Amino acid sequence: MLNLLDPEEVALHGRVKIDLDTPLERFFKYSGFASLIGVLICLWVGYLGGEDSPPQPEMLKGIPILLGLAATFYFLRRATDNYYVLDFRNRRILYHFRLLSWEKESPVFPWSDILSVAVVKVLHQTEDSSWLEYRVQLVRRTGEVLDFSDWDKELYPIQTRAEQLEKLIGCPLTAGGEGEVAVRKYHQSGGQPYVSWEPPSSLKNGQIIIWTVLISVIIVTSIILLPYFLH
Repeated sequence: MLNLLDPEEVALHGRVKIDLDTPLERFFKYSGFASLIGVLICLWVGYLGGEDSPPQPEMLKGIPILLGLAATFYFLRRATDNYYVLDFRNRRILYHFRLLSWEKESPVFPWSDILSVAVVKVLHQTEDSSWLEYRVQLVRRTGEVLDFSDWDKELYPIQTRAEQLEKLIGCPLTAGGEGEVAVRKYHQSGGQPYVSWEPPSSLKNGQIIIWTVLISVIIVTSIILLPYFLH
């Protein structure tokens, strides 16, 4: 899944594409999945009903709309190509954006703004199994943390990518423990920035929970109310 940096590509073009799922691409993908789940719910309620309610055929009217939404989100995801670029000649990070026919490339920050390359890992658990996933991040001197790879269950490609970036960019490599996040701090004596690994803040976890619940409520409410707007 993770393409390692190609020395020939660096020498030939002076730049390397760093591809990963960006927030907009994930939005289109997950919205398409949510639309298909809505189709299943409409089929279930329309033909079988609920535990204490009879079938509601009017729910079937929402299926064409939800299928249309799923197809639209799929098309938009296919028409979107966003990624980062390592510009070796100018020693900076670029961001390439394409949506339909709109395409542009803009600078994000220079390499001198990178404090550290970081490898983060999270533990996922189910009733039957558990596994670790890893990701490369860039920690800026401003404190911003930029995701620079997708999550991967294999440590080797992530570690290799991080070590390559460490050598090419010329900044230190650091790694945290399970679930820890990279935080930029300053030494008290001299004020030099460094990377500290800390547990995620409760505020951040709370925001994630709130947004997840809010989106779920919007989706479920839309599915329930949809037939009433189709009368």
